[in-house]
Amino acid sequence: MMEAYVRERYEPTRDPLVTHTLMRLCRLMHDSINALSVDDEVRAIGSLISNGLIRAVSFGADLEQQLAFLVECRAAFCNIDPVLQHLVHSVNHVAVQLHHTASQSAGHTRRSGSFARACAAFAFITIPSLNGVFHRLALYLESGQVAPSTHTNLYQCRPNVLARYPVIG
Repeated sequence: MMEAYVRERYEPTRDPLVTHTLMRLCRLMHDSINALSVDDEVRAIGSLISNGLIRAVSFGADLEQQLAFLVECRAAFCNIDPVLQHLVHSVNHVAVQLHHTASQSAGHTRRSGSFARACAAFAFITIPSLNGVFHRLALYLESGQVAPSTHTNLYQCRPNVLARYPVIG
């Protein structure tokens, strides 16, 4: 079902019924993974979740709802590394969208600054749970590049990075 949806989907959706149905299907696929699952099966399920759910759901200018959706996905699909990587990319994209929106209006407010810090916190909480060292390092680098553009204080993130990679310091 998910493969057909991925093939036939042309535009992102924000319909709650479609979102709920996709989330339910993806949770069923995620829950079918166990210790005996082969890597190809895990990769295929991760690709379907990333392409069929995370890329398929967009709340447009409602960035808070988008972040809430990404948090829900992180809680539901915590065992599949490619999905977590895609979630970090997505939350960095949300942070960049916030920066563009804020720069077009009056600039960053206290609320938008708090939201940017929430996006950075999402990334820096999710990244350590990944298994691949190079994937973690690349995502730290990406998130570190996004943080200054959204006026996020990198010194809050620095101890976490240095603890994981002492050679950098």
